Amino acid sequence: MSPYRWIGPYEVLKAYNHGAVDIRSLATNKIFKVNGHRLKLYREGVQVGLVEEIILEDIPLYVWLEM
Repeated sequence: MSPYRWIGPYEVLKAYNHGAVDIRSLATNKIFKVNGHRLKLYREGVQVGLVEEIILEDIPLYVWLEM
């Protein structure tokens, strides 16, 4: 087993039909052939933000009375 098993990130170089994947360590530039099912997707820059803001004080009183 490689001592670099969980040290990443890695760049995918080639994916084979039988599920193996060649990856290159960005830290060491070493290339490994691994089982592609063991890889996890890394998404850089995912941000959590405000989708919509509703200020309840601005809703007219009659809207609440009709509920």
